[in-house]
Amino acid sequence: MHKTEVIPPAMPGYLQPGEIIADRYRLERELGRGAMGTVWSAAHTTLGQRVAIKLIAPEHVESPEARLRFGNEAKAAARLKSRHVVQVIDDGQTVEGTPYIVMEYLEGETVEQKIERVGNLPLAEAVRITTHVCRALSRAHAQNIIHRDLKPANIFICKSEDDEHGWIAKVLDFGVAKLIGDGDASATKTGTLVGTPLFMSPEQVRGASRVDQRADIYSLGMVFYNMVTGKFAFDSPSYSDVLIKICLEPLPDLREVAPWISEPLRQWFGKACARDPAERFQSADQAMEALHAAVGQPIDRGSIPDQLMGPSGTVVGYGSPDGPIS
Repeated sequence: MHKTEVIPPAMPGYLQPGEIIADRYRLERELGRGAMGTVWSAAHTTLGQRVAIKLIAPEHVESPEARLRFGNEAKAAARLKSRHVVQVIDDGQTVEGTPYIVMEYLEGETVEQKIERVGNLPLAEAVRITTHVCRALSRAHAQNIIHRDLKPANIFICKSEDDEHGWIAKVLDFGVAKLIGDGDASATKTGTLVGTPLFMSPEQVRGASRVDQRADIYSLGMVFYNMVTGKFAFDSPSYSDVLIKICLEPLPDLREVAPWISEPLRQWFGKACARDPAERFQSADQAMEALHAAVGQPIDRGSIPDQLMGPSGTVVGYGSPDGPIS
């Protein structure tokens, strides 16, 4: 149950290379497919700019819930001006009424794809990816956006010629994000499971009505475990068994699976994924600072101007609000 679901190809004639979307985006090739729709590479017909276009699958076009989630995804990502979040360029619907989102085109692979290709990642790479995701979450939480489905398949390692390492990590897919404000529009009823079981927080498993930024911190800890071990903290062929383990079983000892991990990193994982949200890191900035302290590494300030930096190296004004978001 750790594999991303593979959906059969679309019916012939639905979307084809060369079709024009919104009079300006020419479809080139299909990049990926999920339960809710497809992602295509496309080129702007006059500017030549390559973009990625996500379209709802035909069977979901008439679903109010699917359309609301699609709209929330565009709205959430558009709020976040961070190089560690995939950027939304445009949105709308085709003449046939199919909603679409136009996003920046990324070259690279997801963390899930890399783990499947090479196994566990080097610690330095896992720490860097976690840091980038923390920066993305810090921006999101400051904008009262909870991702709710953070997992390796939603973290993209993309090529970046402007970065000294040649790559950066970006958070994808805000399709089930919780947006606080704007009438708190949500396509999810209280008690409904939202997220991917292997990376889902205990409160999400229980269908709690108050899921806040600390659920994303828990999921990030689970992603870190997956990156450094190549395994899942809670795993079973049975969906229900995984949910029971998340709620009832103690966290596995990270050092038993990855003995090369230091004791401070083991403690970091334990705090990030504490069953009680009150015992976790309370913000993404806090998690990032603690992670770098655990590995004895100063936080990479990158290109952030000095006037925007706090004493710990985090971004002033983009930490989580005091207390949980509700």
